Amino acid sequence: MPELHRRGADRWSRAFAFTVSNTHADLSYVVSAWTAPYLIANPRLRAGANGTWHLPGQNVPQPDLALWIAEKHGGRVRIVNDYPVGAPELIIEISKTASARDRGSKLAMYREGGVSEYVTVHPKQRKIVWRQLVNGRYHELPADEDGWFRSRIFPGLWLDPEALWTRDLAGLANAVAKGVAATATPPARKRTARRR
Repeated sequence: MPELHRRGADRWSRAFAFTVSNTHADLSYVVSAWTAPYLIANPRLRAGANGTWHLPGQNVPQPDLALWIAEKHGGRVRIVNDYPVGAPELIIEISKTASARDRGSKLAMYREGGVSEYVTVHPKQRKIVWRQLVNGRYHELPADEDGWFRSRIFPGLWLDPEALWTRDLAGLANAVAKGVAATATPPARKRTARRR
C-alpha cells in the first residue's frame, strides 16, 4: 500500500515503491493478449502477469509475464502458499530502456533459475531480444526470414513484431493461429483394408 505524504496545508501525494509507465502497462497488456490464443490452444499451460516467483537461490522476481507447463501436466512449477515456485519455461519483460538490469542481474537470475526462454521487449528501440537457455547459457534467437520470432520451447508460439509495435491484436492472434496450425500433429489416418 502506498504511503501518504503531506505536501502543504491540504495537499497530499502518494509515494509508490515503483512506477510503471503507460507504454509499459500498454505493452504488458498487448503481450498478455498475444499469449491468450496460445493458452486456449494449449490448456496444459498456465500464465501469470506481474506475480511474485520463488526461483532457486532465494530470488523472487516479478516478471511482466510468465508462461509455464502446469504441474499436473508434468511441469516443474508448483504453487506453494499461492506463489509459484520453480522456473517457468518462458519469461517476458518489458524494458523502457535497454537497461543493464535486463542484460545483467535479471539475465543472471533467470539463467541460474533455469528459465528456458527469456524475452525482453524494448519499445523505445522497437527491439525484441529472445533468448534460449542452452547448456546453462543464454543464446539469442534471431527472427526468422519473415521477421517473426518462434519459441523453441512452445511450438506454435509465434510473434509478429510489427503487430506488437502497432498493437494489432488480430495480427498477433493470427501469428499464433498460423503457428499452432503449422506445428499441430495431424490426426492419424485410419487405414482401410484394400480389397483384392
